[in-house]
Amino acid sequence: MAIAHAQTGFGSFALGTTAESSTITAVADALYIVCVPYKLVGGTTVTVADSLDELTWTERIAQCAGRDQLRLHVFTAFGSPSDDFTVTATLADDPESVQVGFSVYTGADSAIEDPVAANTNGEGGACSGGSDGIETANTVGGSVDNTVHWHCVLYRNTGNVIATPDEDYTARGDTSTDGGSAIHMDIFDRAVAAAGDQTIDSVLSISSDWIVGGLVIKPAAAGGISVPVALYHQRHHNKAA
Repeated sequence: MAIAHAQTGFGSFALGTTAESSTITAVADALYIVCVPYKLVGGTTVTVADSLDELTWTERIAQCAGRDQLRLHVFTAFGSPSDDFTVTATLADDPESVQVGFSVYTGADSAIEDPVAANTNGEGGACSGGSDGIETANTVGGSVDNTVHWHCVLYRNTGNVIATPDEDYTARGDTSTDGGSAIHMDIFDRAVAAAGDQTIDSVLSISSDWIVGGLVIKPAAAGGISVPVALYHQRHHNKAA
């Protein structure tokens, strides 16, 4: 069974410590991905929970921007919810603004691979010393064939858009808000036939602090879903050592 995109959506931008997604349609044996961008220098702890309290959420990415103007957290869960639901993100400290986005995939394995984020300082980049830029990029790689590479692109500045999206990727949705706490979020994916690394390259209309977070969705194992153990490339083991 091939991996299929079922839904992508967003909630409303919030000014308090919580933000809620729009309604997520329940799908059996599906992979649910939630991204939580917010603006708060220094960052904070983020947790997510579904309104049914039926799914177990695992944080895959927690990344700052190169000038610490933005933060991005990505969570995944796998399962068969009993009904449609929403997801609420809760922050330990009050941000200037926060948002929730999500994607749902069927035909996916319960285990994801290679959760990676990059900023203007590079892959897993530091929270300071970066410079605003218009070229965004992130690379993820799968160890098996017939995967989907998923990315959330986050950036700032009123009126900013992705002027030149990567033509190899499908835009699944975007949302934005204006003002001093402006956050813009675009979600992309790409079906990848062969194992290996692929890079998403996009160009913004206005130079900005940015983050791109991505991961690899694997096809469901033959005969069932595998045990949910995340796999990483050697470069991430080296980075963590």
